[in-house]
Amino acid sequence: MNKAKAIKIFMVIVGVIIGLLIIAFMVLNHYIFDLDFIYVVGICILILILWIIINYVGIKIIMLKK
Repeated sequence: MNKAKAIKIFMVIVGVIIGLLIIAFMVLNHYIFDLDFIYVVGICILILILWIIINYVGIKIIMLKK
């Protein structure tokens, strides 16, 4: 498998996982946590920053592999 295909598959898998994480957090917040709006936005932004970091590190690792 070439690197471009591996990067695409990696990005799709990580994107789906992060999307499910955000949806799960929103559902849990509605029923269990009941946080204020500003905290929810902050946590979602942190999740998106985590997604960017995971993509960056994962792509770097895939590119360095032989």
